[in-house]
Amino acid sequence: MSLQGCVGEQEELAAGVGWFDVIANIVMQACYWPDDKYFDFDWDWSHFTQAQRLMRSSWIAAWVPLLIDIVLLCVPTPTEGKIARYIDPVGKAWLSIAGATILGTGLAGTIMGLRDDPPSATGYTVAGSVLGPLPATTTFPLLFCAAIEGSEGVTGFIKGAIDLVCDIGAAVIAAVQ
Repeated sequence: MSLQGCVGEQEELAAGVGWFDVIANIVMQACYWPDDKYFDFDWDWSHFTQAQRLMRSSWIAAWVPLLIDIVLLCVPTPTEGKIARYIDPVGKAWLSIAGATILGTGLAGTIMGLRDDPPSATGYTVAGSVLGPLPATTTFPLLFCAAIEGSEGVTGFIKGAIDLVCDIGAAVIAAVQ
């Protein structure tokens, strides 16, 4: 397994899926903006339940994968002799770890929110907390260049399909709420 970057078509596919992921996740973050009547973000968390704190923390943490994605897409390529060939696989691993962390935190918050009186979460919130971070969680295993090359590009298309289905599903859930 090589630590060097993807080559040729695999590199273009990985970059295309990466930029799609960034744009889709920015849109999704905007759709899931905490419900403080548009842009009036409440930093006084003392009146929040534990479930609401976990859900808000999960939303804030969901900006981290976006920053990691942007860094991975903007760093110089290995052909320029930069350290990007070592950053890329590690960055994708961190992206997957961040996605799994957000998934766990959001899911814990929404499950606790179902138990609040009155409930601060619904079944839609639970579904959104799974669908939102799932694309980031699947980044490393599906977009690692050796996986793309070994599957002749199939993992890149699978990653794109996961991103598309999860983002559309999360958008529908955000619209329904």
